[in-house]
Amino acid sequence: MKTTAKNEALKILAKKDISSKSLKEKLLKKGFSVEEIDEVIENLVKKKIVNDEKIKERLTEVYLDKGKGYFYVKYHLSQEGLSEDFELPIDEEANCALKVIKQKKMKKADLKDSKKKIKMMLFLSRRGFRQEAILKAMALFSGNAQ
Repeated sequence: MKTTAKNEALKILAKKDISSKSLKEKLLKKGFSVEEIDEVIENLVKKKIVNDEKIKERLTEVYLDKGKGYFYVKYHLSQEGLSEDFELPIDEEANCALKVIKQKKMKKADLKDSKKKIKMMLFLSRRGFRQEAILKAMALFSGNAQ
């Protein structure tokens, strides 16, 4: 018995919520026609089975919880085809960076040592944080650290 594009899509979605772009790529690999795939995805979006906005919100939350910054999140969302209109307030990103600083067990005195301060700033930068968020987090840490 030959499976339909809709059945295959539902089988894929039963395992994991994925974006419409990723679903389309997987169905193309299975050999379904572009027209058939577009019709199935449009139908699934109408029924709210595929919801790119919810997936974008969930992935953003997951990446922020993992201590990742704006650039990291935006890159990974673009890999899923979800990066249009992505915004992350600087305050939210700075709070995330502040959590990372605290997790690294940095001491307030370490901020006075320029080598350690630069090392932490580079670490945050590699995790995808914007410079403005890094500076704000460092300022919050030096003001709030005990």
